Amino acid sequence: DAFASWGFTVNGVALRGSVLLLPSASLLFAPARLEALTPASLQVLTLLESRTDLLIVGTGRHAARLPAATSAWLGERGIAAESMPTQHACSTFNFAVQEQRAVAAVLFPLGNEAKAHEYGAEPGTKAF
Repeated sequence: DAFASWGFTVNGVALRGSVLLLPSASLLFAPARLEALTPASLQVLTLLESRTDLLIVGTGRHAARLPAATSAWLGERGIAAESMPTQHACSTFNFAVQEQRAVAAVLFPLGNEAKAHEYGAEPGTKAF
């Protein structure tokens, strides 16, 4: 639905912070920044009933590389990884879901440049 500095709105539900998106579920995700994305934090992908072939990582406002250990772990499991700014990751995930691909996404918010505020109509919220 939308993304902002504080998090995401998915299917009308505001999720503050990082999220893990699957074609059929949206979950809050513990790692708060890309540097904290570890093989242990992604272990959930190995527990899913259907296999994940592609992990899209929204790195925030700017593009960044995945941590080396995380990239290696994903490669060992045959999961391709694409990292890109969150804005682009949102639309790429939606497109992959429409194509019925075996995809998951980890999205990190754009940042904390705005002061904390209540849920609802928020300045700076953008649709995806």
